Amino acid sequence: MIKLKSPSELTEGDWLEEEINLKNKLIKKSVHGLSIEDIKFLKRHSKKALIKEGIPFSPAFLISFLFMVFSFLILKESLFELALSFLP
Repeated sequence: MIKLKSPSELTEGDWLEEEINLKNKLIKKSVHGLSIEDIKFLKRHSKKALIKEGIPFSPAFLISFLFMVFSFLILKESLFELALSFLP
């Protein structure tokens, strides 16, 4: 998701969607996100920014869900037998 946020809503590490050019200063997109100095500069100039937002662990959730579905549908009997083998 991409949201337009005011400078008061920004936090350190937010990811910019596009570069911002103000008063001969260019704030570039970075994998490290916005710095505190960048946020202070945006506050002084009252400039809103487009920020990327999302769920950070969504790929891990998707992979684990697919593994779970695969293991229950394809390997159901062998996993059940394996689980029973650990019981006393």
